[in-house]
Amino acid sequence: MRLWRLSVPRRLLLVVAPLASALVGAALVVVLMKGAFGGEERKPEVVVAPTATTAAWPTAIPVPPSEAPPTRLVIPKIEVDAPLESKAVGEDGVMPMPSGPEVVAVYDMSVYHPGEEHRLGFGGNAILSGHVDYIRYGPAVFWDLSELKPGDEMRVLLDDGTVYHYAVVWNEKWPEGDVPWDRVFDMNGHDALTLLTCAGSWDGHNYSDRRAVRAERVYGPFQEQTG
Repeated sequence: MRLWRLSVPRRLLLVVAPLASALVGAALVVVLMKGAFGGEERKPEVVVAPTATTAAWPTAIPVPPSEAPPTRLVIPKIEVDAPLESKAVGEDGVMPMPSGPEVVAVYDMSVYHPGEEHRLGFGGNAILSGHVDYIRYGPAVFWDLSELKPGDEMRVLLDDGTVYHYAVVWNEKWPEGDVPWDRVFDMNGHDALTLLTCAGSWDGHNYSDRRAVRAERVYGPFQEQTG
Protein backbone atom coordinates (compact mmCIF):
# COMPACT_ATOMS: atom_id res chain seq x y z
CA MET A 1 0.00 0.00 0.00
CA ARG A 2 1.35 3.41 -0.96
CA LEU A 3 0.50 6.43 1.20
CA TRP A 4 1.32 10.02 0.35
CA ARG A 5 3.71 11.81 2.67
CA LEU A 6 4.07 15.36 1.40
CA SER A 7 5.67 18.41 2.97
CA VAL A 8 2.53 20.54 2.87
CA PRO A 9 0.44 22.27 5.55
CA ARG A 10 -2.45 20.45 7.26
CA ARG A 11 -4.40 18.82 4.48
CA LEU A 12 -6.50 15.74 4.02
CA LEU A 13 -5.53 13.73 0.97
CA LEU A 14 -7.84 10.97 -0.22
CA VAL A 15 -6.00 8.23 -2.10
CA VAL A 16 -7.00 4.76 -3.21
CA ALA A 17 -4.91 1.82 -2.08
CA PRO A 18 -3.87 -0.39 -5.03
CA LEU A 19 -5.81 -3.65 -5.20
CA ALA A 20 -4.91 -6.89 -6.95
CA SER A 21 -8.02 -6.98 -9.13
CA ALA A 22 -8.67 -4.53 -11.97
CA LEU A 23 -12.41 -5.17 -11.67
CA VAL A 24 -13.44 -3.84 -8.27
CA GLY A 25 -11.98 -2.11 -5.24
CA ALA A 26 -12.46 1.18 -3.45
CA ALA A 27 -10.14 1.44 -0.49
CA LEU A 28 -10.14 4.81 1.20
CA VAL A 29 -7.04 6.22 2.85
CA VAL A 30 -6.69 9.77 4.09
CA VAL A 31 -3.50 11.41 5.29
CA LEU A 32 -3.59 14.46 7.54
CA MET A 33 -0.83 17.04 7.29
CA LYS A 34 0.02 19.70 9.89
CA GLY A 35 -0.27 23.46 9.48
CA ALA A 36 -2.76 25.92 8.02
CA PHE A 37 -3.68 25.24 4.42
CA GLY A 38 -3.89 28.09 1.95
CA GLY A 39 -4.04 28.59 -1.76
CA GLU A 40 -6.56 29.03 -4.52
CA GLU A 41 -9.90 27.33 -3.93
CA ARG A 42 -10.88 24.76 -6.58
CA LYS A 43 -14.46 24.51 -7.80
CA PRO A 44 -16.10 21.07 -7.75
CA GLU A 45 -16.87 19.30 -10.99
CA VAL A 46 -20.43 18.49 -9.89
CA VAL A 47 -22.37 20.45 -7.30
CA VAL A 48 -25.80 19.75 -5.87
CA ALA A 49 -26.68 22.95 -4.03
CA PRO A 50 -28.90 23.13 -0.93
CA THR A 51 -32.56 23.75 -1.68
CA ALA A 52 -35.59 25.08 0.14
CA THR A 53 -36.47 21.48 1.05
CA THR A 54 -34.20 21.46 4.07
CA ALA A 55 -34.41 25.18 4.82
CA ALA A 56 -38.19 24.93 5.26
CA TRP A 57 -38.07 22.18 7.87
CA PRO A 58 -39.18 23.29 11.35
CA THR A 59 -36.68 23.41 14.19
CA ALA A 60 -36.98 22.05 17.71
CA ILE A 61 -34.88 21.68 20.82
CA PRO A 62 -32.39 18.87 20.10
CA VAL A 63 -31.97 15.90 22.37
CA PRO A 64 -28.80 16.15 24.46
CA PRO A 65 -25.67 14.60 22.94
CA SER A 66 -25.25 10.99 23.94
CA GLU A 67 -22.01 9.34 25.01
CA ALA A 68 -23.25 5.98 23.68
CA PRO A 69 -21.38 4.55 20.69
CA PRO A 70 -23.05 4.88 17.27
CA THR A 71 -24.13 1.50 15.92
CA ARG A 72 -25.84 1.92 12.53
CA LEU A 73 -26.23 4.30 9.58
CA VAL A 74 -29.60 4.20 7.81
CA ILE A 75 -30.24 5.90 4.45
CA PRO A 76 -33.74 4.86 3.35
CA LYS A 77 -33.58 6.19 -0.23
CA ILE A 78 -30.66 3.96 -1.23
CA GLU A 79 -31.56 1.08 1.13
CA VAL A 80 -28.50 1.42 3.34
CA ASP A 81 -28.73 -0.06 6.84
CA ALA A 82 -25.11 -0.55 7.75
CA PRO A 83 -23.16 -1.22 10.94
CA LEU A 84 -20.81 1.54 12.10
CA GLU A 85 -17.30 0.94 13.32
CA SER A 86 -14.96 3.37 15.02
CA LYS A 87 -11.59 4.06 13.40
CA ALA A 88 -8.99 6.27 15.05
CA VAL A 89 -6.74 8.61 13.11
CA GLY A 90 -3.29 8.15 14.58
CA GLU A 91 -0.35 10.48 14.88
CA ASP A 92 0.83 9.22 11.49
CA GLY A 93 -2.22 10.96 10.00
CA VAL A 94 -3.69 7.86 8.36
CA MET A 95 -7.47 7.53 8.21
CA PRO A 96 -7.93 3.72 8.17
CA MET A 97 -10.16 2.04 5.60
CA PRO A 98 -13.52 0.50 6.56
CA SER A 99 -12.98 -3.16 7.37
CA GLY A 100 -15.43 -4.60 4.86
CA PRO A 101 -17.78 -3.88 1.95
CA GLU A 102 -20.90 -3.30 4.05
CA VAL A 103 -19.35 -1.50 7.03
CA VAL A 104 -19.17 2.29 7.44
CA ALA A 105 -16.28 3.81 9.39
CA VAL A 106 -16.73 6.72 11.81
CA TYR A 107 -13.47 8.56 12.50
CA ASP A 108 -12.07 9.58 15.86
CA MET A 109 -9.90 12.60 15.07
CA SER A 110 -9.15 13.59 18.65
CA VAL A 111 -5.40 13.32 18.04
CA TYR A 112 -5.78 16.40 15.81
CA HIS A 113 -8.93 17.96 17.31
CA PRO A 114 -9.14 17.08 21.02
CA GLY A 115 -12.67 18.51 21.47
CA GLU A 116 -16.04 17.49 20.05
CA GLU A 117 -15.50 18.82 16.51
CA HIS A 118 -15.92 15.51 14.69
CA ARG A 119 -18.19 13.54 17.06
CA LEU A 120 -21.67 12.54 15.96
CA GLY A 121 -24.32 14.62 17.67
CA PHE A 122 -21.98 17.09 19.37
CA GLY A 123 -22.46 20.04 17.02
CA GLY A 124 -19.55 19.50 14.66
CA ASN A 125 -18.90 17.68 11.38
CA ALA A 126 -18.59 13.91 11.82
CA ILE A 127 -16.64 12.17 9.06
CA LEU A 128 -17.72 8.74 7.78
CA SER A 129 -16.47 6.63 4.89
CA GLY A 130 -17.52 3.51 3.05
CA HIS A 131 -16.51 1.47 0.03
CA VAL A 132 -18.26 1.99 -3.30
CA ASP A 133 -17.29 -1.53 -4.36
CA TYR A 134 -14.97 -4.22 -3.10
CA ILE A 135 -12.60 -6.82 -4.47
CA ARG A 136 -14.27 -10.21 -5.12
CA TYR A 137 -17.53 -8.75 -3.77
CA GLY A 138 -18.91 -6.16 -6.18
CA PRO A 139 -21.08 -3.12 -5.34
CA ALA A 140 -20.61 -2.12 -1.70
CA VAL A 141 -22.41 -0.01 0.90
CA PHE A 142 -21.95 3.39 -0.83
CA TRP A 143 -22.53 2.15 -4.39
CA ASP A 144 -25.64 4.36 -4.79
CA LEU A 145 -24.38 7.40 -2.88
CA SER A 146 -24.53 9.49 -6.08
CA GLU A 147 -28.34 9.22 -6.05
CA LEU A 148 -28.79 11.28 -2.88
CA LYS A 149 -30.36 14.72 -3.28
CA PRO A 150 -30.95 17.65 -0.89
CA GLY A 151 -33.66 16.75 1.60
CA ASP A 152 -33.01 12.99 1.58
CA GLU A 153 -33.02 11.48 5.05
CA MET A 154 -30.23 9.82 6.99
CA ARG A 155 -30.38 8.35 10.48
CA VAL A 156 -27.64 7.42 12.93
CA LEU A 157 -28.63 4.95 15.65
CA LEU A 158 -26.77 4.83 18.94
CA ASP A 159 -26.38 1.94 21.36
CA ASP A 160 -28.63 3.54 24.01
CA GLY A 161 -31.59 4.02 21.63
CA THR A 162 -30.84 7.61 20.67
CA VAL A 163 -31.53 8.43 17.02
CA TYR A 164 -29.99 11.42 15.23
CA HIS A 165 -31.76 12.55 12.04
CA TYR A 166 -30.06 14.34 9.16
CA ALA A 167 -31.01 15.70 5.75
CA VAL A 168 -28.70 15.91 2.75
CA VAL A 169 -27.68 19.49 1.85
CA TRP A 170 -25.15 18.79 -0.92
CA ASN A 171 -23.66 15.95 -2.94
CA GLU A 172 -20.45 16.71 -4.84
CA LYS A 173 -17.83 14.91 -6.91
CA TRP A 174 -14.32 16.07 -7.85
CA PRO A 175 -11.30 14.69 -9.68
CA GLU A 176 -9.05 12.84 -7.22
CA GLY A 177 -6.37 15.54 -7.29
CA ASP A 178 -8.77 18.47 -6.94
CA VAL A 179 -10.74 17.65 -3.80
CA PRO A 180 -11.36 20.84 -1.76
CA TRP A 181 -10.58 19.30 1.61
CA ASP A 182 -11.25 22.55 3.46
CA ARG A 183 -14.87 22.24 2.32
CA VAL A 184 -15.17 18.54 3.06
CA PHE A 185 -13.91 18.88 6.64
CA ASP A 186 -15.37 22.31 7.28
CA MET A 187 -17.18 22.92 10.58
CA ASN A 188 -19.61 25.74 9.84
CA GLY A 189 -21.58 25.72 13.07
CA HIS A 190 -24.05 23.04 12.00
CA ASP A 191 -24.36 19.61 13.57
CA ALA A 192 -23.52 17.57 10.48
CA LEU A 193 -22.01 14.44 9.03
CA THR A 194 -20.04 13.99 5.80
CA LEU A 195 -19.90 10.71 3.88
CA LEU A 196 -16.81 9.96 1.75
CA THR A 197 -16.30 7.40 -1.00
CA CYS A 198 -14.68 6.89 -4.39
CA ALA A 199 -16.32 7.73 -7.71
CA GLY A 200 -15.67 8.05 -11.43
CA SER A 201 -13.83 5.51 -13.57
CA TRP A 202 -11.61 2.65 -12.40
CA ASP A 203 -8.30 2.29 -14.25
CA GLY A 204 -7.22 -0.96 -12.64
CA HIS A 205 -5.37 0.76 -9.80
CA ASN A 206 -7.37 3.80 -8.77
CA TYR A 207 -10.67 5.62 -9.08
CA SER A 208 -10.57 8.90 -10.96
CA ASP A 209 -12.83 10.89 -8.60
CA ARG A 210 -13.91 11.32 -5.01
CA ARG A 211 -17.45 11.95 -3.73
CA ALA A 212 -18.61 13.66 -0.54
CA VAL A 213 -22.17 13.99 0.74
CA ARG A 214 -22.95 16.49 3.49
CA ALA A 215 -26.03 16.09 5.68
CA GLU A 216 -27.11 18.39 8.51
CA ARG A 217 -29.07 17.58 11.64
CA VAL A 218 -32.83 18.22 11.44
CA TYR A 219 -35.65 18.33 13.96
CA GLY A 220 -39.24 18.14 12.83
CA PRO A 221 -40.41 15.76 10.08
CA PHE A 222 -38.12 13.02 11.38
CA GLN A 223 -38.81 13.00 15.11
CA GLU A 224 -35.79 12.41 17.33
CA GLN A 225 -36.00 9.66 19.92
CA THR A 226 -33.97 8.76 22.96
CA GLY A 227 -34.02 5.94 25.47
